[in-house]
Amino acid sequence: MKKILKDCKKGGLIGCRNRDRAKFMGFSMLILLIVSALCYLTGDLAGMFAGGSINVAMALGTVIADCSARNARTGRDNCPKKEDGTAGLIITKLSATYSTDPDTFKDEIQAHIISNGVDKMWPIMNIINNEGSGGDSKTSDVGFSGPKPVGINPRGVKYRIDAGDCLYKELMELDKLQVRVFRVDQEGYIYGTAIIRKSGGSDAEMFRGFDATIKITRIEGNGNDPYALYIDVYYSANYEKELKTLHGFELDELPEGIVGVKLAKGSDSGKALVVSACSGTDYTSIFGEQWAATMFLNDGGQQPTSVTYDAETNELTFTPTANYRVRNALALDEGGIFGLDGVDEFTSI
Repeated sequence: MKKILKDCKKGGLIGCRNRDRAKFMGFSMLILLIVSALCYLTGDLAGMFAGGSINVAMALGTVIADCSARNARTGRDNCPKKEDGTAGLIITKLSATYSTDPDTFKDEIQAHIISNGVDKMWPIMNIINNEGSGGDSKTSDVGFSGPKPVGINPRGVKYRIDAGDCLYKELMELDKLQVRVFRVDQEGYIYGTAIIRKSGGSDAEMFRGFDATIKITRIEGNGNDPYALYIDVYYSANYEKELKTLHGFELDELPEGIVGVKLAKGSDSGKALVVSACSGTDYTSIFGEQWAATMFLNDGGQQPTSVTYDAETNELTFTPTANYRVRNALALDEGGIFGLDGVDEFTSI
């Protein structure tokens, strides 16, 4: 008792209590640090507080990336083909893929144009000018160093088409759609991107257009400013990656799109002409005797008994008379007529 009073003489009773409390707190903190270290080493984090046990994987999750050295071959080829100005576009559905083999692709292109399936193609030729934006290097100034390249700015191109309002009306069916776009340059080379797809348990190399969204715009003539029809192509964020697997080859000829046609009344009952559904352009004489009964249907879904072409009057004669329409591009192609597609409109013949 005397020793305690002696130790606490200067600080009195309160000073003694504070000193004892400080000693106790210091000892408690030492114990807590030891327990914490043991819990951390054993992975038992919950044991610090609740006495429970949680097993924590020390390497949970992975970020897989190929950071190996890249192999760049920088020699200049003896035939350094460069993509020339765009002469045409081929629009496809977003999921469409085609063969990378040039001969196979060219053999099938006509079938894809008249198809109504997932591999449908819409060729748009007669492009006379294009104005691009974006596609240049995109940099970041984050940090203390200078600008660093982080990709490319969004690429958009305004393609001007030498056409009028009939094509504008047809193109509006594609307005604002996300599609894929092949470019055909002025030397007749088609450009797209190559991908690897699983096919029958093995890898297959496929060809497809660039991912893009399109917008159709029309500007009427005004004084010295001529009429202008544009298809605006906004390439997606995948564009730079798609360019890394650029694929292209020469086409034998530039593909043309199909024209919608219908029947127009002729000079007498049972007589008719095949004309453009928009402009009224007459296609009857162009194909002449190739027109056949199998290319037309009445409103009951039946073919006429016969259809004959008269070269003197440039008219078709239908037997029997009824309400008829022109069949689709597939049926016309089977009869040797390519480039036309019947619209769903009946005419009393």
